Amino acid sequence: MKDNNRTTEEKGYIDYWLQLCDSYFEVTITAEEEKALKAFLATPESNTQQFNEIKAVMGYIATGKAIHTMHHPTASKKRRNITGWVAAASVALLAISGTLVLTQQKQAEKDICFAFIDGQRYTDKDFVLQQMHSTMSRISRTTSDNTIEEQLGSMLRIAD
Repeated sequence: MKDNNRTTEEKGYIDYWLQLCDSYFEVTITAEEEKALKAFLATPESNTQQFNEIKAVMGYIATGKAIHTMHHPTASKKRRNITGWVAAASVALLAISGTLVLTQQKQAEKDICFAFIDGQRYTDKDFVLQQMHSTMSRISRTTSDNTIEEQLGSMLRIAD
């Protein structure tokens, strides 16, 4: 019976620290809880697979702070906060850029080419591109000496 209670107590102990880890990642942890979590992570009880992620993140942040302080010992707290926001914004920008690139690549695969010529709709990509190049070539030949206004008027068939 004692062994069963002991296992339950140990599980509750580990669950408490795992809950603090979740609070850390959700940025809802208090300064005192963060200090206690850091102290716990330095103990042998935290040497399990469950705590590797939090140790890596906290270690990375501590190293970054130490390097920054070493290079900028008089940096103000406000400046450190701005650096943090810039870093967060950079990460967000990279994530958004990656998403946009992937979306554009998928969209490029789905491009639809069509043209209306004399009321008929054509969807063959090669035919549509050929018609586009032909039209651009004709406009270029007939308006090569004209001004921009004359070229636009010719393309839009606007009479002076």
